[in-house]
Amino acid sequence: MKRFELVVGPMKWLAAMLVVAVAAGCGGGGGTQDDSPAVPANALPPTVSSTAQVNGAVNVPTNAKIGATFSEAMDPASITAATFFVMQGATAVPGTVSYTGVSALFVPLAILAPNTRYTATIKGGAGGARDLAGTPMANDFSWSWTTGASVDTFAPTVSGTLNRNGATNVAINTKVGATFSEAMDPLTINAATFILMQGASAVPATVSYTGVSAVLVPAANLAPGTAYTATIRGGAAGVKDLAGNAMASDFSWSWTTSTAADTTAPTVTGTVNANGATNVAINARVGATFSEAMDPLSVTVKTFFLTQGATPVPGTVSYSGVTAVFNPLDNLLPNTVYTVTIKAGALGVKDLAGNAMASDYVISWTTGAVTDAGAPTIVSTTIADGATNVPVDTTVGATFSEGMDPLTVTNVTCTLVQTATGVLAGTATVSYSPNQFEFQLNLTDFGPQLPSSLVPNTGYTVTVKGGGGGVADLAGNPMAIDRTWSFTTGPN
Repeated sequence: MKRFELVVGPMKWLAAMLVVAVAAGCGGGGGTQDDSPAVPANALPPTVSSTAQVNGAVNVPTNAKIGATFSEAMDPASITAATFFVMQGATAVPGTVSYTGVSALFVPLAILAPNTRYTATIKGGAGGARDLAGTPMANDFSWSWTTGASVDTFAPTVSGTLNRNGATNVAINTKVGATFSEAMDPLTINAATFILMQGASAVPATVSYTGVSAVLVPAANLAPGTAYTATIRGGAAGVKDLAGNAMASDFSWSWTTSTAADTTAPTVTGTVNANGATNVAINARVGATFSEAMDPLSVTVKTFFLTQGATPVPGTVSYSGVTAVFNPLDNLLPNTVYTVTIKAGALGVKDLAGNAMASDYVISWTTGAVTDAGAPTIVSTTIADGATNVPVDTTVGATFSEGMDPLTVTNVTCTLVQTATGVLAGTATVSYSPNQFEFQLNLTDFGPQLPSSLVPNTGYTVTVKGGGGGVADLAGNPMAIDRTWSFTTGPN
């Protein structure tokens, strides 16, 4: 059977005070170690690392809450209605502000006006948002978006899990992760809604949330050679998205530990723009793929950033699965050299076992003079359209023509259903890396062999959504139209 060569296991800004000396890579090949001095990450002011509404977004639901994630834990007393507010033109939007973990949330008192532009601001400087050491953000941070004409009534889903369902030999020092199909209300993601069980015993742990990812950190190493089950609660008392929609039902997945801890350092295995590339589109986002699933709390604008000479490029960072994306706030300058840096060491990016990258990853490339306006396409599928007698353990997936925004490749935009009934094929999650995706069927079955993904002698249809709300490339261009293909399984 054909399988992708996958690595293990899918919001966004850099403060103006971030000054980093980087070595400009040249020629082809991968990244290089950064031997030049850099400002220690913990000596830098805090920043807004991501936002629930992307700067410049359109068709934002009118009932959405407004969220921001910081590059580090902040002083909760400094996150108030005076330091985090939303404006519609010159009019302040009435609302309340809450803070948990590294996430702040502004909740409007009423739904927003349709087809209207709004701007959110988090204040920096004296009297602004500050970290736990009392250091304020260097400058105000603002982002804008435009509402659509409707409210969001769609239930969120778990789109990916770390570790994957049915996995064996999971390191005993692992963290447990899940990625959602959309930004969630961080106040609903906690130790009561995200739990880990060993049989009938709850595993003591802490829970954190950033971007679209939740992470459960066990208080101690797990037992070796033992089955564990993670559950994220749905329903009225479960996790909810920023519009207040609850996940429809509980989501559970299981795996078995090995006898050893993970001590292997992660690496960067690929980037969307190669080192030394030229004619990079000026509206390009910067993507990087890791050798394994990473701790999303470690992937921020302090550890993954873009510079033009010694000048930092303002932007935000998103992370999903094994892919991180730096999203500049504005188009890049034409015909200009830019340098990408992913930090290593104690203050850099880390995997789910807490292992840091061994050395900084640094590459450089040069922009061209134009934007990328071309729509991505699907260039191949693992199962041909109309195929019959397909083995039930065949991987179902596809390859895109270019690097995609991993936050758009979810089990909402990519669906696998039984053709005759339209019923989803199990509790499917989606894995994306780096321009390929595959479905993973989360059937919680601990027999001697992993459960078959597909039902024998059954027709299936795959749909990848295009257009507004569909899959999109790293320049934000959506696939032009839906892509659909079907196949029929054999007897085994």
